Amino acid sequence: MAEEMRILFSNNSAWSVYNFRRKMLAEIRESMGCEIHVLCPWDEVYSNLLKEEGFVVHRLDFHNNDASFSNQIRLFLKYRTIYKQIAPDVILHNAILPNIYGSLAARLNGIPVINNVSGLGSAFIKGGLTWKLIKILYKLSQRKADHIFFQNEDDQAYFVQHILGRRTNYSLLPGSGVDIDRFHPKHRTFGTNDSTELCFVGRVIKDKGVVEYVDAIKILRSEGVDAKFHILGGLDEMQITGISRATVSQWQSDGLIIYHAQTDSPELELGKYDAIVLPSYREGMSRVLLEASSSGVPIITTNVPGCRQAVIADESGFLCEPKDVNSLQQAILKLLGKSKGERLQMGDRGRKLAEDTFDEKWVVGSYLDQIKKLTQSN
Repeated sequence: MAEEMRILFSNNSAWSVYNFRRKMLAEIRESMGCEIHVLCPWDEVYSNLLKEEGFVVHRLDFHNNDASFSNQIRLFLKYRTIYKQIAPDVILHNAILPNIYGSLAARLNGIPVINNVSGLGSAFIKGGLTWKLIKILYKLSQRKADHIFFQNEDDQAYFVQHILGRRTNYSLLPGSGVDIDRFHPKHRTFGTNDSTELCFVGRVIKDKGVVEYVDAIKILRSEGVDAKFHILGGLDEMQITGISRATVSQWQSDGLIIYHAQTDSPELELGKYDAIVLPSYREGMSRVLLEASSSGVPIITTNVPGCRQAVIADESGFLCEPKDVNSLQQAILKLLGKSKGERLQMGDRGRKLAEDTFDEKWVVGSYLDQIKKLTQSN
């Protein structure tokens, strides 16, 4: 009897896998009749929830704040050992460290890989020596990858010019897609109350534009704007651009924002707000913007890769310039100038965009095509 195929999904967060990739992995498992393994740092809640979903979960802890050479070598060796032990037929990488060190380890073990470049990260935004080193590691690891998915045209073009050279084993995905049945306008309630409420949704770090959001609120408050502003997302104080809990508490004490921790049921939250705001500096393809569009909620975001693709400018939302408080403030004022009915119409246009362009089924289909190519050729 033939041994059951094993597919390994390697990521940097059990929470992310559970909330963003669980359905895709389940559909791959059902379609391929395979065993799905997940490798990520251990999380007492979400690693166990993934187990309950029938996935085989393996632990690999990162030390994100230790950029020393010795730590990078240890991480690579851990990948090599774990991959040899699991012996998967195909590995699906997502996030920078798995894409780089996981790919190098897989090559030494003779295991085909499919990588997903879901953004270029803080190092690219900052530039400097760190990004130069990462670019070298990308060149070493990605040129031998069996296939690479990109989530926006800008990232793909950068890799083709600076990293991949003449290789053609890459393609474009509509981000990570969105579950249009889960994120649906049926949950929308913002058009039924008198108050106007906007919400920043995302990790509370500088790269997401949360500081500009709060600074714009300060200006709006000084001008007498009567609206409620929220922040919904997890704190990441250990991240180099993370915002401290004390700072967020001060914003709340000053009456600028209402803070909500991250949720496992965003589909029930997004529709409460007249607009979702994400003034990010750059994304692969913002998941929350796709979810907001699918939920029929207007968007305010920046004119940068991974954000502008999720909005029809001036129809389903408004664009502003990155790191520009005044531009963001003006975009918010445009939204506030719309009636409730007009905001609902904007949300409907966003919903149509999500249905036509960002349905998660396109992402699952692309992964299945590549997995079948690799497993049938080996």
